[in-house]
Amino acid sequence: LHDGTAEMAMVPLGGAEQAKFSRELLYHDAMAIYCAAGHPLARAGAVDFAELQCRYWVLGPPGSLVRTRIEDLFASVGAPPPLIGIEIDDVALRRSMVAESGFLSAFQSHHVFNEVSARLIARVPYHWSQEVSPVGLLRLMPHTDLSSRLREAMRHRLREAGMPTETPGQGIAAAMRATKRGPRR
Repeated sequence: LHDGTAEMAMVPLGGAEQAKFSRELLYHDAMAIYCAAGHPLARAGAVDFAELQCRYWVLGPPGSLVRTRIEDLFASVGAPPPLIGIEIDDVALRRSMVAESGFLSAFQSHHVFNEVSARLIARVPYHWSQEVSPVGLLRLMPHTDLSSRLREAMRHRLREAGMPTETPGQGIAAAMRATKRGPRR
């Protein structure tokens, strides 16, 4: 974007370095906990923390976003770290492991849309209060015809996927205020 070789970038929004760009909110991303579609927790009406604590997890290596979020969740209730059954950094491989095993994991909602739609994995009905990350487009120049069509195609696909998108009266400033720690990596 800086040198003009790209028209726009789709990124987590936030941070002072983005101030010189035009920003457009596309959706809000959050993590949730998932298991195989046939797992007992997939059929539970509600799951309490004790159920998560006694299960094995497939997570990324120490310091990865998902593992840090899950470790923070456990620490927030004074629990020891989760039981890690296997460490996998690759999201696609982690999705496959969850679909074919009894392991739990956490994913950003857009990473598992297809697997949830195909009923390979299911969201664990655990209420997890967390920050939601605004994701959007950055641009330096006005939209071209091509970038406008791409933006509208992305918005259409996000609506189809049921992603939480901008609501009336909520713009970039509100999304930035809602994000306390800045963009997610």
